[in-house]
Amino acid sequence: MIINVVFRRGGSCNDIAPTDGNSIPDGVTFVRIRSQFDSSFAKLDYDCNTFVDILKKHSMKIPTIDLKEFDELCPEYLALLVTCFGKAECLCLTDGLVGDAGYSCLMSCFLQQDGPTELEFHARNNDFSTSQAQLFFGGIGYSSTLKQLNVIRIEDEPSPFADEQAGRALVDALRRNRGLESLWISNGIFYEDASNEIMPRVFEVAIMETQVRDLDIEQCSIPYDTMVEVLCREDCSLEKLSTKSVRYLPQSSSQFAKTTDAENMPKNSSVKKCAMHYAGLESARVMDVLGIFTSLVDLDLSGNQIEDLSPFDPLLLGDNLTLRRLVLSENNIGDNEAAVFFRKIPNMKCLRVLDMDDNLFLKRFFHRRRLSLARGTEDNSEPLWLSVLADISWRNIPLDQISLGTSEWYYDPLIWSKVCVPLWLNRGGRRDLEPLDLSSNTPIGENLWPLVLQRAGKISYYNPGSHWKPEFDMGKPELNVVYWLLREKVQFLS
Repeated sequence: MIINVVFRRGGSCNDIAPTDGNSIPDGVTFVRIRSQFDSSFAKLDYDCNTFVDILKKHSMKIPTIDLKEFDELCPEYLALLVTCFGKAECLCLTDGLVGDAGYSCLMSCFLQQDGPTELEFHARNNDFSTSQAQLFFGGIGYSSTLKQLNVIRIEDEPSPFADEQAGRALVDALRRNRGLESLWISNGIFYEDASNEIMPRVFEVAIMETQVRDLDIEQCSIPYDTMVEVLCREDCSLEKLSTKSVRYLPQSSSQFAKTTDAENMPKNSSVKKCAMHYAGLESARVMDVLGIFTSLVDLDLSGNQIEDLSPFDPLLLGDNLTLRRLVLSENNIGDNEAAVFFRKIPNMKCLRVLDMDDNLFLKRFFHRRRLSLARGTEDNSEPLWLSVLADISWRNIPLDQISLGTSEWYYDPLIWSKVCVPLWLNRGGRRDLEPLDLSSNTPIGENLWPLVLQRAGKISYYNPGSHWKPEFDMGKPELNVVYWLLREKVQFLS
């Protein structure tokens, strides 16, 4: 059997070639193996048995091996699968298993003591039957090395394909494998009835009976009571929760639903990063869910139906807050609501990064800008929200990055010059030069000032202008920031 192999190094997509055909290139970080020719990729042809021998002789583990589109079941293929399993730190299987024999072979591989720590499995409905799912998940339960598991449905598949029996096999695997730290079950691999039955159990078992710190689930329904009961246990150790298109069912008559006093509601202090994407949630419903979290550092609410931002005040205003990054892109925030929210930014003592992309107030603004350019005129009039934000951005506030764009018009020089560039000063260290607005913080000592300038010249700054519209490139941000800081220090001392 002839196979096609691609070698890559580092984060680059540039393919590399070995110095000879009998070894793996030095420093290789990615190996892509497939049985079918693809002219879009540079590739080397190997006899399968020859390449298996080359892999076996390679002394180090390879960070990522990706097996793609094998449709031939033969001893050579099974030998390749076993060898890749033992040589990869991360093994990606994209249509890389053939029939029950392939899944049985993989299940046997899981008994090895030197398997991958990460497994990413992309499945299609035409080659992931119930029996195969049971073999696959059954093997997961026996792995002693696996730390991260991603099960992903190929995006062009029209429908889910795993039933409740496959779901039970997944739940049993989680109960047996206590070493998993990260779990991603995506794209609705289960039929709807099975998903609504299985995914709440996956949610419970992953958090209550495993070492999972990072949980990502999609396209299912989870009862609100279940979420509260699982997340608010004293021994909950989950740190990152990501849900996409997950419906949080209304409260029932449980003990949690009867507790309406926010101060007496059960709380979770372990989750630091939370994402609730495309769930159709409105502001009040979002806060019903978020009200249990007390230590959020990163919150992503993109793709919902949020219009009113006042319910988020408890997360952003006051003392002893932790939220540093807030994503509100792809919601329904209008002009007036944006202006009201921006006026509160100086009082947000912890927030550093704010993403408001693709909201109504930006779409309206860019629509007017496009019309003016089409007419051959330049409309630089400022809506109220931009005037408020421009004034605030030049002040010494904790916020140091904001994203204001749409999918059609990502970069606008008017917004960047008035809002985003001034925030570079905050990221560069202006808060070390003088007290923050509305704060009693004292500036650093004079002897530490060279370190501030040194850091300002080295760190990265949010600057998509040179990428999206080179004609509006604002130069090297770090040089501008160092200059501005020196100028402001002279003014401050005088």
